[in-house]
Amino acid sequence: HVADKIGQGGARYFIHSEGEVIIDFTNLDGIEDVDSKFAGFHVASTHGVELNNLANLRAGEGGIAVSGQYVTLNNVALKDDASNYQEVGVALLDGASNVVMNNVTIQSPHTAGIVVDTAATVSNIAIDGLASRGVENWVHIDIEDRATVNGFTVANSVLGAAAEVSPSH
Repeated sequence: HVADKIGQGGARYFIHSEGEVIIDFTNLDGIEDVDSKFAGFHVASTHGVELNNLANLRAGEGGIAVSGQYVTLNNVALKDDASNYQEVGVALLDGASNVVMNNVTIQSPHTAGIVVDTAATVSNIAIDGLASRGVENWVHIDIEDRATVNGFTVANSVLGAAAEVSPSH
């Protein structure tokens, strides 16, 4: 458990490496941790991190928090359509830059699919193929108060749909 910037108690898995990290979850059915006090992953490395082919991550405060640089999420699902534990799909914290999200599915976060944290400065965020569904309370993409965003693109994505599913509506 890493007590850091996301969640009441930090994150279950903390990545802060001096070199490039590539994690491929292809043979893993998913990661389920509904402890409401923790995020799933916090990526703080500035040397390049890839999280690939994660069938599903169901975490408490947020699925993946990013404060690092050169972070790529490929084929990642963050689905929690059976409870309201997962607050946020992806949280972009202060310092997040050169973040790429390809084919990310976010289903039924309690607050928002993607959040730029309060007073955070983020840059060069590129999202392609986002499927955001069933947000329970707020929005699909949330840029919080006093945040500074330099370069944020969303392409080939669907935010919401008639068939949205969440436990609260």
